[in-house]
Amino acid sequence: MKNKIFAFLVAVILVIPSIVAIANYISTANQPANKKNTTRVIVTDLSGVPHVMERKADGDDADRMISLFCDINDSARANKIPALPDAVAAEKYFRVILSTVSKNDEYHYHMSTDPSLCYITMPDGVICQPDAEDVYAFLATPFAETLYDSATPPKLTISEEFAASPASADWNYKNYTGAFVKSTSIKATDTVQNFDLTGGLTVKFDNAPDWCNVKVTDLDGNERFNDTADKLADIRMDSATKVNIEISAKWYELEERDYFGESTYRFSATVTPPASFYMPKSTAENTRFITLSAKNVTDVSKITYKCDPDLGTRPTFYADGEYVHGFLVIPADAIAGDYKITLSCGAATQELLLKLEKKLYTPASVTVADAVYNSCYNDEARAEFDALVKELAGEVSETRYFDGAFGGFFDDRTYYAPISMGYGREITVNGDEENKIFNNGVDYSVAAGTNVPSVAAGKVVYAGSTALTGNLVVVEHGYGLKSWYWNMGSVTVSVGDMIEKDTVVGTVGNTGFFYGNGSGVHIATSIGETFVCPYQTWYNGDGGVVLQGTLEMPAE
Repeated sequence: MKNKIFAFLVAVILVIPSIVAIANYISTANQPANKKNTTRVIVTDLSGVPHVMERKADGDDADRMISLFCDINDSARANKIPALPDAVAAEKYFRVILSTVSKNDEYHYHMSTDPSLCYITMPDGVICQPDAEDVYAFLATPFAETLYDSATPPKLTISEEFAASPASADWNYKNYTGAFVKSTSIKATDTVQNFDLTGGLTVKFDNAPDWCNVKVTDLDGNERFNDTADKLADIRMDSATKVNIEISAKWYELEERDYFGESTYRFSATVTPPASFYMPKSTAENTRFITLSAKNVTDVSKITYKCDPDLGTRPTFYADGEYVHGFLVIPADAIAGDYKITLSCGAATQELLLKLEKKLYTPASVTVADAVYNSCYNDEARAEFDALVKELAGEVSETRYFDGAFGGFFDDRTYYAPISMGYGREITVNGDEENKIFNNGVDYSVAAGTNVPSVAAGKVVYAGSTALTGNLVVVEHGYGLKSWYWNMGSVTVSVGDMIEKDTVVGTVGNTGFFYGNGSGVHIATSIGETFVCPYQTWYNGDGGVVLQGTLEMPAE
């Protein structure tokens, strides 16, 4: 019996610490965060950066911050107000979380350098106003740095594109007392950044320094430049060059300023000469297209385009050896006048002036059998064709297959056929003035069975038929420039075929919506989803050879 009583007492003694611990835990869980039970503080500043501090020993940095916030909160509870002022509620706030072993108490500190405009939203939603002394105590902490615009060190942008991080920096700003303190937000790095600088080297700070020096050395240690940043235009790079760059900048301490400091940046870069843009023709007509070309562009995705007034179309650029080219379509409804085209790449910007002239086409009338008109030019047939145009617009080759002028029936060599209906004619069919047709290609009157030649080298992206076109072949020539051949009697190529200029793609017929007399073929040219005037692609056309003056760039 005695043994049982003894065992019972031992068990009770062993359980007592656990009971005490549980009681303490329950007691702590029901208490708000205070100096004794708080183990961690997290302060998220106005820029959204969290600062985490874990208390490991009495008197350490975390312990001091926990005591500070607990004192501020305790004092503020005596100054309750009904609600936050609207202007304050709309502003950013400091998010302060005091953590115990069992809970996280979150406080919102609406702080400014004016104590009368400072408030705290407690975890239970109660709004309180801290004492002025407590506000000043908070303003003295590193977290308050985001309250001061002058505390943020200047940012450096290289060649209008890349943000450079300092290798070393010393930045000072004035706090609420008027005294200068060191910024803690500088993020210096030992990592050497590397940039591809298209269009040369430029240096730009969001707060211009009083002094800035740039030193450029090649990989062999030879000095290419060592002077102030305002003389960077003197650097000449005839080709892409790998260099090391060091930039030193200083902002002097002046009476009227609330900041001063200095910083050094070190990085490597591949510097290419500035991009040069060309436009072979300064005049154009609606429904046509112009070529925009450039040299010294290593990444076409970095080219930006703007047109004033806006034409509503944009070129896509493609690399072609040491050049790039893009086609700009002039819409049919474009208004005549002067258009300023601005092209940029990296640090290089260039303006080109395009004079747009309105092209008027002679109207025409044709008679088509009702059966052909009703079956080949109805809503369903046109919708089918429009869907095909949209689909094939995505079939673009970044390789230029064509070279020189386009040929075909209009090339006075192997093949020749008279034009029965020119591009752009506004056609009235069967006297229906309400549904006029804009002729998007050129119609040729040719004997049935005659071979139809490709106008240029390319890749066959469609070979089949639609209700509107009849037997149809579409060839992609590169950069989205396509030729279309319809009304043919037969198709002699297949999708995926790589063909040369004058390759036979089919034979002449009168399938689909054919409004010629007897037989013929309709040949059109498109860029993207737009059909454009093909005449400028001909030797004997008003524009001469495609890309003339761009493949052979103008003298510099």
